Amino acid sequence: MLVLARRIGEAIRIGDEFILEVLDIGRHTVMLELERPDPDYGRPQWLVVDRRVGESFQVKENICVSVSNVGGSLVRLGVEAPKEIKIVRAELEPLSAEPQHSSREALADGD
Repeated sequence: MLVLARRIGEAIRIGDEFILEVLDIGRHTVMLELERPDPDYGRPQWLVVDRRVGESFQVKENICVSVSNVGGSLVRLGVEAPKEIKIVRAELEPLSAEPQHSSREALADGD
């Protein structure tokens, strides 16, 4: 599981399909927006979910997002996905970037 800390307005890119943005952080809950392109209409679809610490939701059959910790203006989100699915902070690169080694692979290689 990869755990990333995010603030309101910050997002995580999951593979080439999904963007997960933090909309609001409460005392013990977080509101998240999951965006993905809709191949039928050519525009994005959104799903907004509220989750408490310890709760999770399935993004796809092999991708799960959980809320690990909420503290002040920061939430820690855990993302479980196969190694080949790239998970990065959204501000680091656009979806159409060339494939590179994921941060999980760099950690595994000892870089």
